[in-house]
Amino acid sequence: MSYHKMKDVVLKDGQSAELGVVIAPGADWQKRLCAYLNATPEPEGSHFHRFLLTQDVPGLEARYFVMLRGGEITGCIFTTDGASVGYINSTFVPRTFRQLGIAGNLMEALEADFSGRGGKVRFFTTRTGSPAEKLFEKVGYQAVWERSGRTGMEKHYNQSTWEDVFSGEAEDAQVEEMTWAHWNPHRALMWTREGDAYHPLVGNFLTRIQECAAQDQMRWKALTLLDGRLVGTAVLRPHDRWGKEDLVSYVLDLYVHPRFRGGTERLFEATMPDAGHVQIFLDRSSKETVAFFLERGFRLETSLRDDFNHHDPTTPDIGVYGQTL
Repeated sequence: MSYHKMKDVVLKDGQSAELGVVIAPGADWQKRLCAYLNATPEPEGSHFHRFLLTQDVPGLEARYFVMLRGGEITGCIFTTDGASVGYINSTFVPRTFRQLGIAGNLMEALEADFSGRGGKVRFFTTRTGSPAEKLFEKVGYQAVWERSGRTGMEKHYNQSTWEDVFSGEAEDAQVEEMTWAHWNPHRALMWTREGDAYHPLVGNFLTRIQECAAQDQMRWKALTLLDGRLVGTAVLRPHDRWGKEDLVSYVLDLYVHPRFRGGTERLFEATMPDAGHVQIFLDRSSKETVAFFLERGFRLETSLRDDFNHHDPTTPDIGVYGQTL
């Protein structure tokens, strides 16, 4: 795939530039893009881009929209999408090239590209009050949450909603291994996850994938629909913090979108080990979820409410539920 020129652009300083897109894999662009993106204030790591630019990942679209002037990269917006859900991973224009219309032109191009390929919703996070926040507001993105100095923003296309993304029947859902193709759908599922308990599922996707490949006892399962949409996910990780003697101890995190709770049992059975001590962290006010695990032999072992924030009365009462198999 690699590089495709999209159009010529005249920037605000009167200089000409070329706008194009690198569609991964694009090994010939690996060194240039890795060097450029690792100079950003919040680099994702060269190993991350090396992987995406050299490996073909069916089901995952990774695109680097770039502005070139004299062959030099002067701006880049990196996006990924899958199953009609998109995520903007990073936006970076060096200070020496700002105020020239580079970011605006890149945004116009990637918006037309995503919408033209049938995208339904795209989202991202940025530093609260950053130039990116203002830029994305101009093209229709709305802030939907703000916490810890970060702002979450999203945009819906062709009158779509999250309900369109998570539509379907629970009986159509099937369990499979988590792969790179699930990266964006997994982000979307976590984005819409309600509650604020302890979520081992929320974290670095690359790290989780590597852990699964390296650890025989780790399991990461996906509950998906036939078209690739992810509606549930569960991860089982070896964990010895509260281990019992002569038993392998695990931490389980399982989440299924409310519309597809009929598939929870399938996901649960596919993820649980044959033997060991399994613990899961649950918000004790989530009666339906707690009941599901109690019915399957889990019992309350301790509460971590004070460990989260005992000064805040709104902090959820997190219970540690366990079962020995």
